[in-house]
Amino acid sequence: MFASVLHRLVVSGSDRACDKWLEAYQIDSADRLELHQLYRAMAWLGEELADQSGATRAARRNKDLIEEALFEGRRSLFSDLSVVLFDTTSLLFYGAGGEGLGRHGKSKDHRPELKQVIVGVVIDAEGRPICSETWPGNATDVKALLPVVTRLRERFGIGRMCVVADRGMISAETIAELERRGIDYILGARERSDAEVRRVVLADSKPMAPLVIPRARGGETAIEVKEVMVGDWGPQCKPRRYVVCFNPEQAQRDAAARAAILDSLRIKLQQGDKGLVGNAGYRRFLATPSEGHFEIDADRIAEDSRFDGLYVLRTNSKMSTLSIALAYRQLWRVEAIFKTAKSILETRPIYHQSDAAIAGHLFVPRPAPAQGTRRAAGCCQHECGVGRCRARPRSRRAGDSRAGRQTLCAPASGARVRRRRVQGGRRRPAATGPATAERYAAARGGIRATAAPSRATAAWCHAPLNFPDSRL
Repeated sequence: MFASVLHRLVVSGSDRACDKWLEAYQIDSADRLELHQLYRAMAWLGEELADQSGATRAARRNKDLIEEALFEGRRSLFSDLSVVLFDTTSLLFYGAGGEGLGRHGKSKDHRPELKQVIVGVVIDAEGRPICSETWPGNATDVKALLPVVTRLRERFGIGRMCVVADRGMISAETIAELERRGIDYILGARERSDAEVRRVVLADSKPMAPLVIPRARGGETAIEVKEVMVGDWGPQCKPRRYVVCFNPEQAQRDAAARAAILDSLRIKLQQGDKGLVGNAGYRRFLATPSEGHFEIDADRIAEDSRFDGLYVLRTNSKMSTLSIALAYRQLWRVEAIFKTAKSILETRPIYHQSDAAIAGHLFVPRPAPAQGTRRAAGCCQHECGVGRCRARPRSRRAGDSRAGRQTLCAPASGARVRRRRVQGGRRRPAATGPATAERYAAARGGIRATAAPSRATAAWCHAPLNFPDSRL
């Protein structure tokens, strides 16, 4: 499992690619690993447990025990779990997609012809993953939230929390159950289809309060927020709290996108209107007059412009209006995890054929962000003391069946990173710069790294790996 995680962080790829990658590197305890063992490790991670008590929407698997152990290991009396963020995404298959996971459903990858699996991730306010869920591809988001809340309470012991999720999770049944359990929530509302939001919340005339949010890479985002209470008719009634948010920059982008669609629509209408009905972007601005030909509907354009830059939140939290708006915007952290898993770690497409191996394959990228790490060009960037990948073959050792492999070593200087070409044309990362081994160890979260000796004394060395969670 360690070899699979390390491979995902360094170069990414499938288990078969990991087996080829191991031939080029020397890693402790991985000398005799074969391809079938990598496959079996994935299947073991996704193997169903004999004790299914506490199972929610999916069967409990070995990977669930690892998630719970990782969370318990980093939990303290001062851990802030007042806000947990939850979102889902879909990952596509090439092939059957297992016995039960691979199903056709609403594809977020815009590939409805392929089977898919739904993956849900829960993280805390600092962006550290708590747990993940794997469901069949036809599972709907609207029923996804309650099983996750049940697991957080029963298996992770999180009693008090505020769940933050987007508009795909909201329903009257979900809200009623969350309030019955005494759980705070911040959910995105469907402002276009919810009658109460359209007629009451958006019609409120109270002024908005400005809020300036600093961006992670510099700059600022200015939004406006206000609170709207609905159904506050006395002490016997329980009012419904909404928070309306307006982003001026997003409003400009929405207006520009609509203008581009309308310009294209006018050109298409001049060429004929028979093929416009199947286009959802065009169809929402069209009206059918008595003559039977399509034309642009000015009322639909005006109605669509009402929602430029607007989004509405439904909550029962006691937090301030500004805090609620900020908490909901933290959902970008979950989206960043999905983007990393899909593109950088290359989790998709999935070629495994059993549900157990599929679940294990999807879990492998999780230990890295769970330890607060990130993939960068220096090496795996995991809390393991591994430094740069020195790109020179070492000599064959006695009893070593894999000759000419490269050794993972901790560098004496590793502040800046460059990439250089080695034998066979492949690119390997190599660290350069004025930083010392102590600074490198501090950057790795305090894990001690062994500095590589100078070339005059010993050109190549082998630093032992010190993976903190090897017991799992």
